[in-house]
Amino acid sequence: MPETALAALVQPILPGTTYFRPLPLATFAAEFFTVGVYPQLSHAINLLLHVLNTFLVGLIALRLSAPRTESEKSLRTAAAVLFYGIHPALIEPVAWVSGRFDLLVTCFMLCAIWSYLSFNGLPRNVLVAIFFLCAALSKEMAVTLPVVLIIFFLLKSQTRAPRTDPWEEFWKNSEKTTFVTLFIVGLIYLALRAHFIGELSHQDSSVAHKFDGPAHHLAFIGQTGLFYLKMALWPFSDINPQHPFDPTDMTELQRIAGVASALCIVFITSLSVLGRRPYLMLFGAFFVALMPVLNIIPLTIGGNIGHERFLAFPLAMLSLSISQLKPPSRASATMKRALPYTAVAVITGWIALSALNIRITVPLWASEYSLWSWAYAKHPDSGFVKFSYAAAAIRHRQFQDAELVLHDVTLDKDEFKTKYEIYLIGLKAQYLARTHQPREAMEFYRKTEAILPWLPHVAAERQGIQLANASVTRGNEDQWFLQFLYTGMAEAYIALREFDNALEASNVALFYAPFYPSAWLSKAFSLYGLGRSEEAERTFQKALELFVPEAKTEAIELRAQLIHQLCDPSQNKAPEVCPESLFKKSAELRH
Repeated sequence: MPETALAALVQPILPGTTYFRPLPLATFAAEFFTVGVYPQLSHAINLLLHVLNTFLVGLIALRLSAPRTESEKSLRTAAAVLFYGIHPALIEPVAWVSGRFDLLVTCFMLCAIWSYLSFNGLPRNVLVAIFFLCAALSKEMAVTLPVVLIIFFLLKSQTRAPRTDPWEEFWKNSEKTTFVTLFIVGLIYLALRAHFIGELSHQDSSVAHKFDGPAHHLAFIGQTGLFYLKMALWPFSDINPQHPFDPTDMTELQRIAGVASALCIVFITSLSVLGRRPYLMLFGAFFVALMPVLNIIPLTIGGNIGHERFLAFPLAMLSLSISQLKPPSRASATMKRALPYTAVAVITGWIALSALNIRITVPLWASEYSLWSWAYAKHPDSGFVKFSYAAAAIRHRQFQDAELVLHDVTLDKDEFKTKYEIYLIGLKAQYLARTHQPREAMEFYRKTEAILPWLPHVAAERQGIQLANASVTRGNEDQWFLQFLYTGMAEAYIALREFDNALEASNVALFYAPFYPSAWLSKAFSLYGLGRSEEAERTFQKALELFVPEAKTEAIELRAQLIHQLCDPSQNKAPEVCPESLFKKSAELRH
């Protein structure tokens, strides 16, 4: 594996964040380097991980139900497996390839819990430590595992000796060794994180600055908790890839409800964990598992209050809680007779609604365009959704749909409330370029460039740094947009036959994204236009190495069209850009 690929594994996965997730990135790298980029394989791996997670939920439910009869154990295990396996909120991490981060952290945390319940002594300590480290290297959500394991320790203690003090037992046997081991592993992880990332945590400052005080922040945390609780217990009406929520738009009632919800979460979690009923303790584990995504530290998630994929591990705890439900001890004979029928009705209804939801939702993940069409239909006022939908429409050549979103984007606007209003100007430029209006496109590209607050490549050039010998760090949160902007500018310049400008724009794009295949393709086309055919060929091969298989064919076709235009005397008034070698290649490509 190239050194650059190894270095990429330990970088933040998103510019401007400190998300340290080398293990899932390593699985992607292994997949791509061994068999290539095949979306079907990536989706199949995600599906297998979900099946494995569902199986682990069943194993843990079976172990927790050990004191009961065989039929009751089977019923409780089936309830946990069904609730988790077909929960509509888990469509997202399975259908979306990048959901592997959530699936892997869930898998390793469930493996750690199962190992903790199944083994003793050294084997348990080693397995739990390994799985904890793997979980931590998959996603930061693993930070809750030690607390969740303490809840399982309390569950075990209650089963073995319900009348003794569990903490006395904790200090007298090997339990403390397990948690000391977890502490050491945690320190190792923090050391790795500090070495490669330089920071232990990250918050979205654009969200944090919107709070007018601690009570406002607490209300946002509470609203986040309400969102996840609703998605866990009744996901059928709100499944969507986007859940935009702006803290500044919270009403007074939402603030009061949010604060009350946050306080209730703390109270219920404490009461549940300290209680003696397994289903309540596991319900407390559900809230503990949610802590990293409750916006206690505001998350960088595109202006959303949360995402369904973040429920992958918390839902496992909720499934186990459901598997341990028991009828009220003081229930009447009539109620006891009715309970089995009620349970069957609830389970049947859940299965039917989940199956219907899955059948409707899964096809919407079939393509980027269908996904963002769905999101835009539900959230047409979200800047992020607008941008993503219009961008997908342009990529899929649905220009009429893109025009509907971009129609009101003009050059005369000078004040912008959000950065997505600026991004839409750049996207309007791409739309114009792709609809054969390159001169108009350049006006929008230049407008976008002029209103961006800071351009790292300009600062680098002022310091005498050659862009060809440098690249921007991933700490710049606008990096993705800048690579998009300058690659688009290069494409427009190529259409205008301004190949010097196109080459300059391509080099800027590569400064922001050294492995962006479209930027390499634009650079190759610029070099073809300048008559530097040998250098262009090498650059084009570099682009092909980076493109996924489906895109390589399109890139080859685009090159054939460009070379034909450059070497066609009726279209090209500068024959010096078409040397004999390129003229021969043009003839070969036409045949």
